[in-house]
Amino acid sequence: MASVFDALDAEIQAVVSDAFGERVRFEPRSSAGQYAAEEPDPARPVREVTAVVTSVVGSADLRGDVGGQARSTSRLAGQETTAWLGAEVVSALGYEITTGDRLVRLDEPGAPMFRVGQPKPTEAGDLVLTLAPLARAKP
Repeated sequence: MASVFDALDAEIQAVVSDAFGERVRFEPRSSAGQYAAEEPDPARPVREVTAVVTSVVGSADLRGDVGGQARSTSRLAGQETTAWLGAEVVSALGYEITTGDRLVRLDEPGAPMFRVGQPKPTEAGDLVLTLAPLARAKP
């Protein structure tokens, strides 16, 4: 039986998805092996759903220390992109999203296509995906 907290969590997930969500398309992929190219997975159909996509830019200093003294410092900058899917969206997909699947942002023309790097399901039934940008083929 669902608790009051489960109902509240479902309501919060719906509000977050409505306020911050965007249309994305999942393109399931499969691989014949570690060094084989990923191909479309015929067992899992392409689906368009709503996801909350977030990109965060960060940086870190890399120091070259010799004998306890800093000889040089370099700054490394990067961007982490994630997608969040509410529990209702996850259950409506009808299949599990796996590493290697593709995500395309439909509301952002010209946005990069992404490869799912690591799906992280939670106890609440929602899902967080770590994404890596893919280069688009030139027309």
